[in-house]
Amino acid sequence: MNQRTTHALTFLAASMILSSLASLSPLSGNPALHYLQKIAFGHTADAPLLLRLFTIQNLSWWAFALGLSELYHRHQLIKNNIQALNKQYLSEAENEIYMMKDIIAIRQNIAHSNNLLANLIKNLILRYQASQRSVEETHQMLNSELELMQYKLDIDYSYVRYLCWIIPTLGFIGTVIGIALALEYAGTPGVAESAEFVAQLTARLSVAFYTTLVALLMSAVLVFIMHLVQEQEETTIQKSGEYCLRHLINKLASPMLTQ
Repeated sequence: MNQRTTHALTFLAASMILSSLASLSPLSGNPALHYLQKIAFGHTADAPLLLRLFTIQNLSWWAFALGLSELYHRHQLIKNNIQALNKQYLSEAENEIYMMKDIIAIRQNIAHSNNLLANLIKNLILRYQASQRSVEETHQMLNSELELMQYKLDIDYSYVRYLCWIIPTLGFIGTVIGIALALEYAGTPGVAESAEFVAQLTARLSVAFYTTLVALLMSAVLVFIMHLVQEQEETTIQKSGEYCLRHLINKLASPMLTQ
């Protein structure tokens, strides 16, 4: 089981436990946690056990937890990549030229390292050797690698962006259901004459609107965290590219010098 799956299961399990405890709670008057059950059944205790667990509110919280787990996983990867920038895989001395023996030593030194910077250096060294020590082709390889990383980054965040979209969508669905059921309640024969009619109707409608409010807040928090993490990851890629350009590409010996 990889780290991403472990983080997702951990966050999802925690969210499911908390939401399940809230759904099974005998307490009343918790609109943010009980809106679907209270709207559909009048009382939480009247709902079937399965529906009390798999409510729109719980689905929203589970989607929120999955989004947080993915962003936490990416944050951990970013931390590892930032630490790699401080490991000095390449010499930072000025006016130094890498000969072939230096390139071989660098590759051996990072052979067992598995992070963004180490993998980038390995690919560049491989391109340098395969192109018969062409610095220009190695530089082009660096640009291509950075472009592919940015493209892959955009794809990797599509999952989180979908969760940011589905959470408020679930909230809107819950609101529509709540309004529909509240109107159905208002149209029940004899209900309008009840002394508690207005109080019951407004309570049901207010709970229905809470669904969208809670979902929008969750989506806003998730989008904010996503932008912070993505910006940090893009900065790490940019710094890794600069590091390779300054301390590898600019120090590679041309074929004439190596002869």
